[in-house]
Amino acid sequence: MEKRVLDEVKGENLPTLYGEIIFALFFIGVALLAYHGAMSMTSGTWYSPSVFPKLTSVLIISLCIYELVSALRKVRGLSLLSSGRAKCMLTDVIKHAVDKNVLFMILMIFLFAFILPILRFPLATMVFLFVCMVYYSEERSLFSVIKYVLSSAGFVLFSIVVFKTIFKVLLP
Repeated sequence: MEKRVLDEVKGENLPTLYGEIIFALFFIGVALLAYHGAMSMTSGTWYSPSVFPKLTSVLIISLCIYELVSALRKVRGLSLLSSGRAKCMLTDVIKHAVDKNVLFMILMIFLFAFILPILRFPLATMVFLFVCMVYYSEERSLFSVIKYVLSSAGFVLFSIVVFKTIFKVLLP
């Protein structure tokens, strides 16, 4: 009974809060790596190639810190940080981070980052989206697989049209 009470206190879903904390920390790490990579680019002017990655990284870090603070405020508002429950909450966050769905998505993001230079943007993105859709879907019929392939291809085509053609962004 107490586990059920801890899982949903005042209408808040604690595994969702744990997921917010985990992914905020994960994307802060990714943004820090991206900022570090942008530091090696040429800079010195406001229009240099490193400006956009730096601004994007700072924006991601800022938004993740905001998300992290708001999630921790919700947890504190649920009085889970008092009376020794903080240690219990930390173990729950770690248990939630070891969930197979969370680990799969983190693994897929890292694999996408590594195969992107090899397969290039269109093919790597299609493979990433297709594998994620198949893994997370409950339907695995032939129609669903065709739907996933078409939606992955449509997203890639849309991304290429918008970013490469309209905004003139060099895609990897």
